[in-house]
Amino acid sequence: MSKRDIGVINAKGRGKETNEDYHFGAGGQMFGGHDVYFLSIADGMGGHDNAKSASHHVIEKQEGWWNDAVGQSLDIQELIAAFENGQGNEFRQLNQELIDMGSNDNVKMGTTLSSLVLVNNMYLIHHVGDARIYRYSLNGHDTEETSELDGRRGFIQLTEDHTLVSRKIRDGEISADESTNHPQSGVLTQCLGVKGEIQPFVTFGTIRDEDMILLCTDGVYKSLTDEKLNKIIEDSFQKDAQDIVDIIYDEIKRSDFNDDICILLIK
Repeated sequence: MSKRDIGVINAKGRGKETNEDYHFGAGGQMFGGHDVYFLSIADGMGGHDNAKSASHHVIEKQEGWWNDAVGQSLDIQELIAAFENGQGNEFRQLNQELIDMGSNDNVKMGTTLSSLVLVNNMYLIHHVGDARIYRYSLNGHDTEETSELDGRRGFIQLTEDHTLVSRKIRDGEISADESTNHPQSGVLTQCLGVKGEIQPFVTFGTIRDEDMILLCTDGVYKSLTDEKLNKIIEDSFQKDAQDIVDIIYDEIKRSDFNDDICILLIK
């Protein structure tokens, strides 16, 4: 029996006609008792049905990729290699598919996409856009490289935001404090379906048995600060994954959020 479970919430923003976020999560024990999970999250853009179609298209394709990879892999090493070597090409193919779909209908169809495979305590990530993947570690003690970034008691963003504001921070044009409520906070520098060339952010690392990984769209972290998310998870650390996600959503509903929100949490 797998030692991890997944919590999920996908909700339409206040006053919105359609939910432009979408997700997929699956896994369990396979290949001789290894705990293996695949989680993917997308936030569409382009307006109403076009945005929804874009996010649904890439997630459904990621689900198909996962099912094929599991079915065709003879062992856990082949599955890891399939993700490590194949996801970059998969992202680029999805990018071109959305461009072609939009061109045929004379519309823009863009979406973010963040996907993670977790094999026992090792994770691999491919990511484009401004959704985020975080790792939560109860006391923040870890030997992986990203632990050096841990200034928030073990709540670490593993992905890089592909936004104009994030680029300005890296280039030293603005401070992190100045980025809050910045007028260009929603401007993406990368997504699927807009430009012919993309450069997915790729990273890997390890977690401990008690650590959690959280994937979320921007509607979540724009409603709740990282510090608030950290506090919620810290205070509900002993609860099931779904209970923690529900608590986060309840807190979001108390805010002025109006964007769609999607959360996947594995613990």
